[in-house]
Amino acid sequence: MPTRKLNPVLGLMACAYLLVACGGGLPASKLAEPSRPSGAALCLPTGDSACSGSAPKSGADLVGLGAESAVDGGCRVGQFERCEQLCATHNWDACSKLGFMYDPTFHQGGDIRPDSGKALSLYTRSCEGGSSAGCFNLANAYERGSLLPKSLPMARDLFSKVCERGESEACVRLGKIELGIDRTRALTAFRKACLANDAEGCLILATTLLDGPPDTDHAEALSALITACTRPRTTGRGIFGQAYISELSEKACQRWRTLQGAQAPASPPL
Repeated sequence: MPTRKLNPVLGLMACAYLLVACGGGLPASKLAEPSRPSGAALCLPTGDSACSGSAPKSGADLVGLGAESAVDGGCRVGQFERCEQLCATHNWDACSKLGFMYDPTFHQGGDIRPDSGKALSLYTRSCEGGSSAGCFNLANAYERGSLLPKSLPMARDLFSKVCERGESEACVRLGKIELGIDRTRALTAFRKACLANDAEGCLILATTLLDGPPDTDHAEALSALITACTRPRTTGRGIFGQAYISELSEKACQRWRTLQGAQAPASPPL
């Protein structure tokens, strides 16, 4: 019987999915340290940043909500014709994904040529139509200055709008912007993300509280670390986002053990 050659890209994706699936069922202390996506330096909010600048970058910052939004929109990134057909019927989540495929920032190659104007138009239309993914990606464009002039006020307003709709990634991004403006508002945004069991939101919340005034009550920080360590939400961020969540979860476990001392168990109580 002739042997089939496995497509190396599909093989890597299958391995990554298995890693995430298996890691999700293990105790937090047993989570393997996942590899970062090549070419994407991830800045962690715990001091061991590989990037410069004040705003830590996450997997969501690099990928965008349009790739794996909570509302699928009936098509996936890469299904150009399907997304185009659905967008023509005013399916605004599909329009956001179509914009993502045109966006030069995230372009994956193939037959679709990057087009900043089309990406911006599709993000804007989908956001105006009520798509959280469209508003998130438009906010991302304003924050990065990638498709239009950079505007943190516009990015903050759009991230706030999506955060209010319950998208924890938007709450995290809002909090990161607010950190340089208003610490109280930043903490409010990170709390909203942490209430949704967002590992990144919980970890940044804990770090911000622990690095605050000496008289700060650390009970909330410890609670946030426990949430990130033992029960992080593991949906909505795509394959590399899943690996990033596992990494953040392990960071939270390590921080919790450091705070509790040498006699602390491997992981905090549920």
